[in-house]
Amino acid sequence: MRKLIRADLRRVCRKPSMWILMAIMIIVQFFDVLTITDEPMEQVLTSARNRFGLTFMLIITIFIAISVLSNDRNSNSWAYDIGIGIGRRKLIWAKAIVFVILMVIFYAVLVPERLFFYAVTSLPLSGRQLSLLVVYAGLQVIRGVSVLIIDMLVDILTDSTALAILANVAQVVFITLGTRMAALFYNVNIGDYTPDGLVENAYNNIAAGRFPWQLIVVLLIYVGAVFAVAAAVFRNKELQL
Repeated sequence: MRKLIRADLRRVCRKPSMWILMAIMIIVQFFDVLTITDEPMEQVLTSARNRFGLTFMLIITIFIAISVLSNDRNSNSWAYDIGIGIGRRKLIWAKAIVFVILMVIFYAVLVPERLFFYAVTSLPLSGRQLSLLVVYAGLQVIRGVSVLIIDMLVDILTDSTALAILANVAQVVFITLGTRMAALFYNVNIGDYTPDGLVENAYNNIAAGRFPWQLIVVLLIYVGAVFAVAAAVFRNKELQL
């Protein structure tokens, strides 16, 4: 399994597009910070959360889905790996671990970079506020992995990476914004039961000084359940060898 993971990571990280994308997001964050230097601290944190939880989440997960799933589809590498005797369980676990590592890489670059920009622009964020931002980014990594696993499930079911990308946009944009609008205009809190809602509620609990172990457990169970479904579908999927 380690060879599979290393091969995927090496291939993705060698893409110039990954680092160009990273540079663009860093530039966006720089201008973000410049435009909020006179805003209240709560607005500063809200701006960062919106970037990490919506804009960057969409960009990062789509890039990872295309880089990993589309390559497997175009090169028929899954079928080749199975043909040479690699088990399907190892393949599906390797993809999930690659998703985790790539999400961590992106946020491990973006979060310190944003904190650096806060420092050089003399934004007076407290240590607690900086810690909350790091916690929020960590929760977004878990959410991003859940998004990517559903993308993988759609890709397996439909044999189409394009539909997997549509599923990605639906999860990150339409469901997130739809549930937030439902709560705002109709007082219907169905968003509390989505990964985005679980992440937001977990963050709010941590910000209030309570560790939301129940919410985090539910979020991890959700990710595990989606992965189990994807693994079961892939186990029974007929591939052209």
